[in-house]
Amino acid sequence: MEAAAQNQSTPEPEGHGVPGLPQDAPPSVIEASQGNTKAIVEEKSALDWLLGATTRLEHDVPFKFETPDGLKDMSAHIHQVDGARLEALEEEHRIGDGPFSKLNVLQYNAAVFNEAVEYVTDETGRKVTVPELVGNHPAGAVAGIATRFKYQPGILQGIEREVRQLAAYSSDRVGSAQRSLVAAVGNSSS
Repeated sequence: MEAAAQNQSTPEPEGHGVPGLPQDAPPSVIEASQGNTKAIVEEKSALDWLLGATTRLEHDVPFKFETPDGLKDMSAHIHQVDGARLEALEEEHRIGDGPFSKLNVLQYNAAVFNEAVEYVTDETGRKVTVPELVGNHPAGAVAGIATRFKYQPGILQGIEREVRQLAAYSSDRVGSAQRSLVAAVGNSSS
């Protein structure tokens, strides 16, 4: 029975045991090395997107809203926001000038919410647009959003963080710089 157990081998994790590839090779690279041409097309498609028409993507951001009946699941349907617009919103919500200026965080987060959110849904599937959410607030949409989330401003901050992450303002989107070694040409002596 011991010999039978020794003959059974556990499968190698993906990326392991493929000659010429590092242990942490991405699955698409492993598939391409094994002749899967679809994996090669998938690798190429990132450049196709980068070189093609600019596209604003949409995402859903789940959050929990505290009610007298407890936490309720909700979701904000957002779209990406242009980096220049995020910068402009930050400038619009600064108080003071120069190095002593201070960001009005609640108003800024409400402005980003107003800019990025298409609609909000709850656990029943009910959908409400931002103008419906705000109503006819006398000070405008941004003030209305700030009022709606006055006691739960962390939700606005979390959504702002997700909007910034979708704009690639996140350390996990860009790796660390690695020195590139270039072989010297013509410097070999034979």
